[in-house]
Amino acid sequence: MVLSRRAGEAQVERPGAVGRDASSGYVIRAGWATRRSLMRLGAMTSSLALLPAVMGASACGRQVEKVPVTLKWYSWGPELPLPFTAGPGINNRLNWNQVAGQFASAAAAAGGAVPTPGTGNPTPVPTDKLLEQQISTFTSEREDVNVTIMTERFDRYNDKLMAFAASGQMPDVVVYDGPNALPLLKAGAFYPLQRLQGASGRAFLADYQPGYLDASAFRGRLFGLPYQARQLVLYVNKSAFSGLSLPPATWGSPDWTWGHFLEKASQLTQRGSGGGFRQFGTLVTGRPFWASLIRQNGAAEFTREVSRSRYAEAGVHEALQWASDLVWRYGVAPNEQQNPNGQSYTFDGGQIAMWIWYQHSLPLLSTRNLGFDWDVFPLPSSKQSATYADWSFISIGASTANVDQAWDLARYLAGPEGDQRALRTGIASPIIRGSEPRFMTGAAATRNRAAAIQAAQQVIAVRPLHESWEQLTGLIDYYLRPVWTGQERASYATRDLARALDAVLGGIGQGGPAIGNAPEPPLPRPS
Repeated sequence: MVLSRRAGEAQVERPGAVGRDASSGYVIRAGWATRRSLMRLGAMTSSLALLPAVMGASACGRQVEKVPVTLKWYSWGPELPLPFTAGPGINNRLNWNQVAGQFASAAAAAGGAVPTPGTGNPTPVPTDKLLEQQISTFTSEREDVNVTIMTERFDRYNDKLMAFAASGQMPDVVVYDGPNALPLLKAGAFYPLQRLQGASGRAFLADYQPGYLDASAFRGRLFGLPYQARQLVLYVNKSAFSGLSLPPATWGSPDWTWGHFLEKASQLTQRGSGGGFRQFGTLVTGRPFWASLIRQNGAAEFTREVSRSRYAEAGVHEALQWASDLVWRYGVAPNEQQNPNGQSYTFDGGQIAMWIWYQHSLPLLSTRNLGFDWDVFPLPSSKQSATYADWSFISIGASTANVDQAWDLARYLAGPEGDQRALRTGIASPIIRGSEPRFMTGAAATRNRAAAIQAAQQVIAVRPLHESWEQLTGLIDYYLRPVWTGQERASYATRDLARALDAVLGGIGQGGPAIGNAPEPPLPRPS
């Protein structure tokens, strides 16, 4: 033992490693220690020794339980509401209460499943009970989380969501459809998911099919998980094909090109009495249709960053012209005067032989007695196979106090277990690898599952999540209108359209970047 003095006080150097007092648990460091400090430590140790007795008298040996957190979850139901799945080419003048009843009967016959909610009318099982079933596995395994379910009728759903955003009271986890995303994203309503990924989060995101995460980013950041996606497929009236060979069952066949499609459409277009048409070969179903043609032709509407237009390129205007020619040159699709609001010639009415629309209409058609045999097939192709995709989102409210738990719930809902009901009916497509075995195992199980599954694996055209998409799409509609009415060639219209689009995109870039904020870590890309 070596004695010395420091600041007028006797010091004791106690060599040895850092130790821990056995009774107090306090760390004792090697080096210089005063006798006075050692005496204080001894007194402290004696006092700490009394704590177990005191605590035992007050707590009676019970462990303190952690209070579960409560998450608010806003959703329309386990599946996209049936009215949202109707589109041009299908009769949308429907009694949705009657449709829900038809779906209930078909679902019961397919295994006792409950009907799809969201029609605005009573169903055998209330929507909130269906949502309880959707998260039953999650809640049974998570004692640290309680979930409060919030829902609304389909025709009031988005208004209520916007009210949440305006009041700053966004629920912890919300479901919303892609066309309604931009106002919410611009308002900063959601939490950026890059901050939450971690190893398990990156592994989950890596299971998405290529293209879906990149197309879901806004200002370079991911705010929502793609959910209940849909892709264009080809619905075929097989009864109308009597004597004609059906399209190939799988994608990418060299025997199913635009030329083959046009040949079939010409053979299937039939005139009726009085000079009118009893049946058309196909139907031009708007932007999803012609945007998919552009991708099939090896082109794209914009650059990857949506910083410049590519409409002036030959691959774009050739695809647009071919779509217009189906109506005005070849006469295999009705024009607007012949088919106002898309309701005079419909696929379910038997007047359209080949209908290009999303696979999410499978349940709606499967519940109805159409009077003819039908199925789904791949889209035709030009230079490559491609389709158009759209989807909903699951996001976390920006003001949530329970970010980690909300992230766990969001991943569960977007995954195969949480989305199993929509996968079973075919409303949701299998864009997450591993969800394919659950897809189309309900009322649509007899249809061509291979074509619908492969649709989720194709190159996709999408609606860009761009700041000025409303302005951009307004210009697109204005300049392409003469093309769809047969008054102008696409090559001329797209030349002017490209200049107008570039002016908008360039104007956004003045004084700052066209899109994006501060740099964020790059999105993980699926392998």
